[in-house]
Amino acid sequence: AQVEICVGSGQGWWEKTLKPNMVAINSAQQLVDSLLKAGDRLVIIDFYSPGCGGCKTLHPKMCELAESNPNAIFLKIKKFKDAVARYGDEGCSFTPAKSLEESELLTLASIGQISKKSII
Repeated sequence: AQVEICVGSGQGWWEKTLKPNMVAINSAQQLVDSLLKAGDRLVIIDFYSPGCGGCKTLHPKMCELAESNPNAIFLKIKKFKDAVARYGDEGCSFTPAKSLEESELLTLASIGQISKKSII
């Protein structure tokens, strides 16, 4: 008897069907570099968590938006779970500053991307 074994690709839902203008951000420096490189282009930052059902449901819509807006840049940041652990679940707060470490915020402030007052 012949047995066929199917092995998954190991990709999470957040990695599947990404469009060319969708970039996974893995560090504060990569975020800063991506924002600077974007220039005048529209940048959409998608904070998500692999275990978030709402994030998983929204992912195909984000991919559609990216496909229909090829001049926009979509940055995907897997930080939401960390923010919830630190600040509590307030019904999916979309305040990006809550999802970034203090050092990441200071990096953005040091190059003028955000005001230092917004950190306090």
